[in-house]
Amino acid sequence: MLIIIKVDILAFGAHPDDVEVGAGGLMAVLAQRGLKVAVVDLTGGEMASNGSPEERNREAQRASEHLAYPAKMPGYSRWEYPY
Repeated sequence: MLIIIKVDILAFGAHPDDVEVGAGGLMAVLAQRGLKVAVVDLTGGEMASNGSPEERNREAQRASEHLAYPAKMPGYSRWEYPY
C-alpha cells in the first residue's frame, strides 16, 4: 500500500518512540510554528530491550498526540521492508 502525505519535516527513528524521546520538543516547536511534521519508525521495535513493541508504539502515539504532531507513518517489522 502506498501512502502519500505532504509534510515539511520528516523525522526517522530506528524504533517506536525514538524520535519522540530524542527530538519530541523540536518536533512540537516546528508543528506549533505551522509546519506539518511526520515521523517514520524504521522498525516495529521487535528487538527492543526496553518494553515490548506494543508498549513502545502506545507510548510513541501518546507522545506525538501530546506534542501536537499526530502524523505517524506505520513502522515495518524488520523483516517486512518493501525493498
